[in-house]
Amino acid sequence: MKKISLAGLCLLAGITASAQTSLVKEVERTIKGDYDYTTVINNLAPAFDNEETKSDAHTYFVAGKAGINNYDKAKIKMQLGQLNDGKEKHTAAKSLKDAYGYYSKALPLDSVVDAKGKVKTKYSKDIIKDMVASYANMRDAGVLLFEEHDYPAAYEAWELYTTTMPANETLRKNKLVTDPDTIVAQILFYQGVAALSAGEQNESIADEYNRKAVEVMKRAAAVKDYDNIDVYRYGIEAARRINDSIAMLDLAQAGYNKYGSSDISFIGQLINSRLGAKDYAACYSLLNEAIANAPENNMRAQLQDVLGYVYEQEEKFPESEAAYSEAIKLDPQTAKPYFDLGRIIYNQALRIDENADDDTRANTVKPQLLKAAELFEKAYNLNKDDMTQIPGILYRLYYRLGAGYEDQAEKWDNM
Repeated sequence: MKKISLAGLCLLAGITASAQTSLVKEVERTIKGDYDYTTVINNLAPAFDNEETKSDAHTYFVAGKAGINNYDKAKIKMQLGQLNDGKEKHTAAKSLKDAYGYYSKALPLDSVVDAKGKVKTKYSKDIIKDMVASYANMRDAGVLLFEEHDYPAAYEAWELYTTTMPANETLRKNKLVTDPDTIVAQILFYQGVAALSAGEQNESIADEYNRKAVEVMKRAAAVKDYDNIDVYRYGIEAARRINDSIAMLDLAQAGYNKYGSSDISFIGQLINSRLGAKDYAACYSLLNEAIANAPENNMRAQLQDVLGYVYEQEEKFPESEAAYSEAIKLDPQTAKPYFDLGRIIYNQALRIDENADDDTRANTVKPQLLKAAELFEKAYNLNKDDMTQIPGILYRLYYRLGAGYEDQAEKWDNM
């Protein structure tokens, strides 16, 4: 086998490094004119792996500058109404997000100590200037990525805007002016929605992004003057998806503290927690306060319906019936209280029927079953879409009544 000298190997290595250095310089010349961003980054790929150029600030400076310039050109086109292609918008937004990453790699590599012990930099001033100038653009890039359904990339762009860039000490020292807290909070909300959407889009990352959604929704909720009830709703949903009962309860409590009974889901979460601990007194206290402060009848009706359920769990059936009846009185066009009142009357009738004589069946059980049937039919007529279980219940109810009710049983069996 022919021997290769060490000197020859060094020469070959030098040629390879020199080639990659020339490549980076060639790309730098390219981005001063018109260029395709994706092609430029693909052309730079060998330099990212080469032992010499991957440790050279110039390599990442050129890549970052390519991203910045690409976004700036696309932004001008968008302002002039000349850019309507979604793919091109997506590439432009992603190039800005990627530019921050390339510049972040370039900065520490650009600080070189010379023979006299002084730190010299070549690209840092331009890099920092571009980073500071890209702050507001990063917010808009997230919007473009979200619109193109690239939810993980939208989340990442907004993470740079809401968190990474404001926390960067170098940028703060160089006059980075962040947006007001309420605007940042709104983007945090969008970031949380992006995280939820990413999980829905890709099941393999769902848990990771649902956790991220919970965290950013919590951060948005903590902004004092930010008013957005959906932060709590979406945050609770994200927590539910990962079975984080503590986060669900925390967000529900915060939502209830801020918005009271204007959203029944908040108090519903709190009630569920108290019911789990069988703390009925706390449930009644919460509900009575909420009912007293509810601004509208339909909200009071929903709360009365929940109150009826709590009474039912404690087996206080007369109080439960009274609460469901009050809910119907407050909002006679909502199906659920009719169903709940019908259900509790029906179940009581079945319990009585277990040990009843003929007289009790005729004078007590039958009237209760007919009353329940009336309530079930009312609920079904008000909301067939959500009351799909009722036809089966009514078939069994009329079948139990027996003679004289065969037609009704057949009618509901066919439905």
